[in-house]
Amino acid sequence: MHTTTTLRVALVNNMPDSAFVDTEGQFAALLGVGPGQGESHRVSLELYAPPERLAGAGTDPAVGSRYRPVDELFASHPDGVVVTGSEPSGGDLRGEPLWGLFERIFDWAPEGTGSLWLACLAAHAALAHYDGLRRRPLPSKYSAVLEQGVEAGHPLTAGIPSRVAVPHSRANEVPTAEVAAAGYRLAIASERTGWTVATGERGGCLLVAVQGHPEYRADTLLREYRRDVRRFLAAERDDYPALPAGYLDEAAVERLEAFRRHAESDRSKDAPRGPGLVAELPFSEISGRLEASWAPVASRLGRNWLATLAERASGPHVPAGAPARPPAAHPQGRPAEPSRPPATTAMTASDRRLPSAAAS
Repeated sequence: MHTTTTLRVALVNNMPDSAFVDTEGQFAALLGVGPGQGESHRVSLELYAPPERLAGAGTDPAVGSRYRPVDELFASHPDGVVVTGSEPSGGDLRGEPLWGLFERIFDWAPEGTGSLWLACLAAHAALAHYDGLRRRPLPSKYSAVLEQGVEAGHPLTAGIPSRVAVPHSRANEVPTAEVAAAGYRLAIASERTGWTVATGERGGCLLVAVQGHPEYRADTLLREYRRDVRRFLAAERDDYPALPAGYLDEAAVERLEAFRRHAESDRSKDAPRGPGLVAELPFSEISGRLEASWAPVASRLGRNWLATLAERASGPHVPAGAPARPPAAHPQGRPAEPSRPPATTAMTASDRRLPSAAAS
């Protein structure tokens, strides 16, 4: 007789007002939350956010009412937790507004949940906290749909082709070699373009560090590009943003390059650029033609993660009935020493070997 397992998954949504609701929808879709979805595992998605996010002027009160204060997470014991990132504010991770919250989650997780899915900034923060790895600023923002290799034997990549293309949108990176040397398995990675998914055990918790964005919708990179163009036009940045690589067809590139030439020709030292000009960017025309070619990969990653949560919930990985003790907040002004607990399972030589390099 087939049985459907109900898994409790917490989403800690740290995104600003402009992306708050969309981020919730992206991860709900990745986890198969909704009518008619969830073939083997039913997901109870529990929503949490920092108080400053819920108090944001742009957050719809009806949306905010679905969320709980993030402090309540630490009295819970979900099967898994998704921790979103946010747009980085500077170079030093410990100077990020979310660093204190990240530390509390990372201190609690080994006994508080079976797994953390860590998105972008949260992934970099976890590598700094647990392993002392430092992110490195890139010369310019990396916005692209990157082709990378897949480790065939990894539990999270079951049913995924040997090569996949996944969106990336980041201003920093943690070098692939350092992630592997710290004991993480590289589920999706390339020697040339970095890594997308890496996993490691910390205590009783499986860390799924995701430097890419498999959850993105078809037009998310285009929306971010439009936001960066608006900032250029408003003189909030000096350089015009580069087009996302490997994402747009030739016609879209031509239209957006024509708009760039128009926008830059309007610029002068004595005249404002005029953020209203962004209304002329052919967003609707281009977004209507975009397809999320990576969606099947994202869906499979989500299902495989849920299968892993179900296995761990029924096995010895998560302490049965262990109380989830809320961690104390770190004192302000004292940088936490990075803790370095050993990985539960040592990596073999084949685990450390990178998937094949990207072709482009």
